[in-house]
Amino acid sequence: MTISSMIKIFTIPIAQISRKEGAKNFVKYAEEEKGHFFASTPNAEILLKAQKNPKLKKFLKSCVLNFPDSVSMQWAAEYQAKNWSKIRAVFELFFLPIRKKKWKTIPERVCGSDVFEDICEEASKKNLKIFLLGGLGGVAEKTKNNLEADYPEIQIVGVSEASPNDINIIEEINKSEAQIIFTAYGCPTQELWIVENLKHIPSARIAMGIGGTFDFYAGKIIRAPKSFQKLGLEWLWRLIKEPKRIGRILNAVVVFPFKILFAK
Repeated sequence: MTISSMIKIFTIPIAQISRKEGAKNFVKYAEEEKGHFFASTPNAEILLKAQKNPKLKKFLKSCVLNFPDSVSMQWAAEYQAKNWSKIRAVFELFFLPIRKKKWKTIPERVCGSDVFEDICEEASKKNLKIFLLGGLGGVAEKTKNNLEADYPEIQIVGVSEASPNDINIIEEINKSEAQIIFTAYGCPTQELWIVENLKHIPSARIAMGIGGTFDFYAGKIIRAPKSFQKLGLEWLWRLIKEPKRIGRILNAVVVFPFKILFAK
C-alpha cells in the first residue's frame, strides 16, 4: 500500500492528505501490511533540523506519511507548486491569516496532537493494541485514562515513562504485544528510538513520534484557542505563554521561509 500524493520540501516527502484520511490510511498499515511502518508530523523547525541531522533526514524520508504540522509548510508547498515570484510569496506569507484558505497544495495543517487522537480513534474501531512511551510526571498514564474515557473500546496495553536508553522497555513492549507505538521523547530522540528499536518488536506494525502530545492530551499544557489555530497563529500563542521558545519560533517563522525563498 502506498500513499502517492506527496510534495517534497527540502527533499522530504510531505503528504498532501487530510488529517482524517491520513489517520485511516496509516492505521491500515497495522491491519493489512507486514513489516514496520513509520509516520511523523514534522513542522518547519524539524525540517530545518533534518538538514543538519542525516539520521533524522533518513528517518523522515523512510516514513510512509509525513503530516505537515505548520502553516509555513503549507505556504512553502504552495510557493513551489504555483511557482510564485518571491514578491508574491512574501505577500502571501505576510497576510497568511487571510490568505491561507486559498492554498490547496497541502489541504490542511495537521497538528500532531489532533492526528494522534484520530489514529487512536481508528485503532479503537479495529481492536488494535497501543503502547504509550515517554512523557514525564505521569502524563502518559493520564493520557491513557483520558483516551479510555473518550474511546471505551480502545486497547492501551502499556504505558511507560522509561528513558529511551532503558533496554528493559523492549521486553515490556514485547510482552504487551502492542501493534501501535507512540513515542514522546521529543525530536529527534523519539524518531531515532523508533529506527533503532522497532525491529526488535515483532508485534509492532506502525509507530510515530509525537513530541509533547501527551502534555496536551493530559491537560498539562493548554493549546492555543481555536481562533489562533484557525488563523495559523498557534506559534504566537506558544510564544506568549512560553517566551523562552523564541529561538525555536524564529526558526519556524523567519529562518524557514528565508531558506525556502532562496533554496536552489
